[in-house]
Amino acid sequence: VVKYELKGTYSAPLQVIYTNEDGVTQSIDDVTLPWSKEVTVKAGVVTVGLSSSFQTVDATMAGRTLTGKIFVGGLEKQSSSVIANSSGAIVLSALVHAL
Repeated sequence: VVKYELKGTYSAPLQVIYTNEDGVTQSIDDVTLPWSKEVTVKAGVVTVGLSSSFQTVDATMAGRTLTGKIFVGGLEKQSSSVIANSSGAIVLSALVHAL
């Protein structure tokens, strides 16, 4: 079982991109924090990933945080934190984990 998790103080809507159970990239819009998703990946899926970014620039979000994590079998495998820039834009670059 793979669990994706996003937390932080960023409160504007986000776009989230993650690997689904078939190993296919899935995109979800208008996500608010905290967010998590568990998937049971099928045999043959060799990597999973998670990324997130702002949908619209909102200067009131400047300095807010976003942390993404990937857990496999209950163990944290990847983690990254980012801070929104002065215009409120935030991008969590892809976290990738090989299964």
